[in-house]
Amino acid sequence: MRLALAAMILAVAAGPALAQDAQAPAKSTAAIPTVYVIHYRTGPAWLVGKPLREQPMGPHGIYMRKLFAEGRMLAAGPTVNTEGDAPLVDGGVILLRAAGLDEAKAVMAADPAITAGLFVGEVRTWRVAFSKGEPLAPPS
Repeated sequence: MRLALAAMILAVAAGPALAQDAQAPAKSTAAIPTVYVIHYRTGPAWLVGKPLREQPMGPHGIYMRKLFAEGRMLAAGPTVNTEGDAPLVDGGVILLRAAGLDEAKAVMAADPAITAGLFVGEVRTWRVAFSKGEPLAPPS
């Protein structure tokens, strides 16, 4: 009963947006590729208490720029722990295009920050459910 009520409330609230979307050209969800989220956490070689600029991150930065230039990375950046006296980077997140989960894991495994032990990471599949309609595919 509660689920049905919640669904009705969402349908009523979304009504105007759905009406606007009905006037827009139809978008195929098949064109939206799977995106993978790589979540990094500091690893055993991370210099605890040192800011990001004092970590040996040069090869990782070069690797990230390469992924971005190839159109494989949608976005990336550090996560920051803001508890305590000074904010400190405690990992990072990458939104990555890949042909499959195995490829996304291989991209993470090849990251110099992973091989050096600066980060440990995990890859999760992210299915895009809401989007402004901007293309997620690489530019042609």
